Amino acid sequence: MSWTVDTALVEAAATLLGRPVPVYDAVLRIMSSNLNTVLDEFGFPDRALIKSFHYAGEDLGSLDDMTLWPKLLVGGSTRTEEFGTGHQDELHVMLTCAWPPAVGRREFQEAMDVTAVARALMRVPQFAGRLQDPDHPTRTIWSHCLPLGFRAVPPDFARYSGYIAEFLVRQHPNNNLWTTL
Repeated sequence: MSWTVDTALVEAAATLLGRPVPVYDAVLRIMSSNLNTVLDEFGFPDRALIKSFHYAGEDLGSLDDMTLWPKLLVGGSTRTEEFGTGHQDELHVMLTCAWPPAVGRREFQEAMDVTAVARALMRVPQFAGRLQDPDHPTRTIWSHCLPLGFRAVPPDFARYSGYIAEFLVRQHPNNNLWTTL
């Protein structure tokens, strides 16, 4: 017995597990490429268009300059379960339309509508089902993406306020997500 392992064994084991980073990156890329165009076509006012796209937990900058808001954030959690010869990851992905902590009803309503449109965007066939990485076609980012519902950012949360669309994303084993970082 040794406390060290051959890196090749870890690499082989990683192929049987999912990886959250490509999921969050894909969601942000889908949203940054499409969401504002769709919101504009739906007739949303400029103040409701997303000004920047982030991972939840990133520095969001000034809370005082309302022209820099709303922002779209992605984050979540991962649960792993046995699946065939490996493990399937189920990611609980949360997509937040965020405003500074103290906003009025109009901003909150717009956050609800923006997340509803984002949820509809994730339901189009090219994103709802198996998503192959367009830059690396042998990589499967997810097997499917299902809407779960909505929730408000807790009212006592100090960093931002807003509304959250929730999704369930599944990653099957042997998805090649560890072949490129």
